[in-house]
Amino acid sequence: MKNLHDLKAEITKSNISLSVIIKKFSEEYRQNISKSALSLFLNKGIEPKKIDNLYEKLEQILKKIKSSGGRTMIPSIYLSNEARQHFKLKSDPFAPYLTKLSDIIMLQSHYYADEMLKTAANACMFAIITGEVGSGKTTVRDKFLEENKSTNRFTPIIPESDAGHLTAREILNAIVYELSGDTPKRNMEALAMQVKKLLKQRQKAGEKVILIIDEAQDLHTQTLKYIKRLWEKKDGLTALLGIALIGQPEFATRLYGQSNAEIREVVARTTHIALEPINNELQAYLSHKIKQAGGNINNIITDDAVASLSEKLTLQDRNHKVQQIAYPLETGNIMKLLMNKAVMMGEEIITKELVESIKL
Repeated sequence: MKNLHDLKAEITKSNISLSVIIKKFSEEYRQNISKSALSLFLNKGIEPKKIDNLYEKLEQILKKIKSSGGRTMIPSIYLSNEARQHFKLKSDPFAPYLTKLSDIIMLQSHYYADEMLKTAANACMFAIITGEVGSGKTTVRDKFLEENKSTNRFTPIIPESDAGHLTAREILNAIVYELSGDTPKRNMEALAMQVKKLLKQRQKAGEKVILIIDEAQDLHTQTLKYIKRLWEKKDGLTALLGIALIGQPEFATRLYGQSNAEIREVVARTTHIALEPINNELQAYLSHKIKQAGGNINNIITDDAVASLSEKLTLQDRNHKVQQIAYPLETGNIMKLLMNKAVMMGEEIITKELVESIKL
């Protein structure tokens, strides 16, 4: 157990409430931790049974809260019917789901991530894609999968776990089910041989296979090491499987940070891309999303209001380090907040002054 006294002292010194930590923890890791469970951990070192690597996760949470001045993501916003009618929109342009490929706008880092997925499948590369909550990780993955349905160039395998933490066995089982429909072998060594045989059959038939794992920050170290060994399976010099691990920024910290001795052998094989904020492409993003909903950006928000919003989503910590936080999910929620407020105040359009009046 690492030094809990120092961690607790840092929380106290930074004047961060447990409620803020719990809320941020839920946003970042999609796991719930009660105030009593958090207090037991900080005071007595008693770890919740269903949450792994809690100390490291809390360290990352503290860094993010402090770098954003204690700010957390705003909750999901509902776009009112009055706002839709006022701005002549057929639907919510910032709904947190996609119904067709044309809904997707590929900004620079999204384009790179999409190309990395294709390369991982085609060249059997080991790819890591990371990004904040709402940065577009799922969108990039879904675009890759949807486009592949019409071409069938690749066979994607996306294992899931009811327990929340994928094991090596669950990954191998998913490969067997997807590639053959056969019953996976019970013995791990026999199961690994079964998987290699199936991959070799696909390779000889000229078919590409890619393993895609979401929420990769939750993978145990031993599972990561096994994934690396799985990726190294070859037929002569020919690789058999591409791999893409998709996770939140703390996954990159865990992999490429200073204290990564346990997984250094994994890191050396990977290619990484982080999805960036869209501050510099905010106008294009808003214009596309609004157009898809039947609207016109010029009838909804002024150019200087867009610039003001980009500035508002650029933060500075106590050390004057700049952090841009304009990610698609949160940007969409802020736009809905602004549209609702504009209609409520009787404004025709979102102005710079209206943007400056909201507190994020």
